[in-house]
Amino acid sequence: MTRKGHEIPRLLKGLRDRLMFCEQPLILAALAAELVIDSCATKIELVDGDLNALEEESGLHGYDNRAIGDSLKMDFLRAIQILHFSNRTRGLDTIRLQYTIPSLIKIVMETKKVAAQEHDRLREIGRIKNHVFISDGRRMVEELADTLKQYSKSQLLRAKYQDKRVRTQLTVVSNDI
Repeated sequence: MTRKGHEIPRLLKGLRDRLMFCEQPLILAALAAELVIDSCATKIELVDGDLNALEEESGLHGYDNRAIGDSLKMDFLRAIQILHFSNRTRGLDTIRLQYTIPSLIKIVMETKKVAAQEHDRLREIGRIKNHVFISDGRRMVEELADTLKQYSKSQLLRAKYQDKRVRTQLTVVSNDI
């Protein structure tokens, strides 16, 4: 989460977009997880851009459609700073993503538990007809959590790929100094 408070309006928008499911107690937790994953994805994308720029500057790519720089004219200290920052950012985001997945699994489990308790309560008072609405909300939260889990896993794969790119570039830059 950032210090600037941009997450509160995003959480509110997420709740407004899913207004009919706000009776689900863990919708807010799922939306908070979505913010974390989106934040990580944004930073992973920025690191990808930095790595692409360094590859172009150094000529360390095999693409015909991208600029090929001269590695002898590179600012190696700046390259090392970028690679260090990229590695640090990627490492922190990897940890955040890894910890988000168990939270999403717990959200699904707890949502099922709450729905079962509500179903039992409604059955006891003879108002089982509301069960469909609750089931729709539960299903939506479960689908959101499952989608976010897959999104998190895909970002972890991107981060793993970037790790290999950072290591390769660090090796080249370190050898050229």
